[in-house]
Amino acid sequence: MQPFVSKYTIPAFLMSFAITLFGMILNTQLIPNMDEIKYFFPIGYLPIIIFIVLGFREVISSSRISNNEKWMWCIGFVFMNLVAGLVYVINGRKRVVELK
Repeated sequence: MQPFVSKYTIPAFLMSFAITLFGMILNTQLIPNMDEIKYFFPIGYLPIIIFIVLGFREVISSSRISNNEKWMWCIGFVFMNLVAGLVYVINGRKRVVELK
C-alpha cells in the first residue's frame, strides 16, 4: 500500500489550534451579545475533523511504525487532539511519513 502524505495536515492543525485558542479567549471575555457569536464556534470543528482524518490516514498507511504506535497516535488524535497534534506536527510526523 502506498503511504499517504498530505500537504494539508499541518495547515489543518494550525487552523484548529488557532480557532481553539480564539475560542478559549472569547469564552473568558465578558462580551455582550454572546448569543450571536456562538454560531461561529461550529465552524471551528471543521479543521479539527480534517486534521484528525488526515492524521489517521497518514499514520495508518505508514509502514515505518508498529501497530501499537499507530493505535497510540489514533487514540491521541481523538482524545487529546491539541497535545497529540502538536507532538505529531513537531516531532512525530518525521518518523511516521517519509517527507519529500
